[in-house]
Amino acid sequence: MHLVSVIIPTYNRPVLLRETLASVAEQTYSMFEIIVVDDGSTTPGVQDVCRAFAKCRYFRQENAGRSAARNFGVKQAKGELLAFVDDDDLWAPEKLKRQVDFLDEHSEVGLIHCPVREISADGSITGRIFGNDHPEWRSGSVFEYALRRCIVKSGTPVVRKAIFERVGGFNTRMEAAEDMELWAR
Repeated sequence: MHLVSVIIPTYNRPVLLRETLASVAEQTYSMFEIIVVDDGSTTPGVQDVCRAFAKCRYFRQENAGRSAARNFGVKQAKGELLAFVDDDDLWAPEKLKRQVDFLDEHSEVGLIHCPVREISADGSITGRIFGNDHPEWRSGSVFEYALRRCIVKSGTPVVRKAIFERVGGFNTRMEAAEDMELWAR
């Protein structure tokens, strides 16, 4: 079994973070650590939220943006696999197990991702699914598609740490589409 380091950048959203952490804690795959990087929140309570979750390690940095927070989290990571989730995303209970099982069976694959279901502001599932609309984007050589559109949705990738480090991490100079740029690399 592989240790998965789950990296969660957060800024001023302790209530949403609690929901995200609960969805990660409920994973059927149990070999994971959670790394929360507080990107200079001015709202109190983020560290207290983390204390409620046994596998959660809390770090704080001066506000430098989500890319810097994610990169900092990777530096703290002990796992050979990295999973990224934002503080307003939720995971289905089988997410990590299914993705880790696939990576175990396919050593040639460096990154796996999945579609996402949209949730409205009131917490109801809207029925819209993103990332599953084009069959040619689902597997294999998706590089050309990744250049045209963000096919790896935030909160879904699990990547081998060695590959993440080889391509250089998130670009901290970008304020938008930094994840798309990284996955294309």
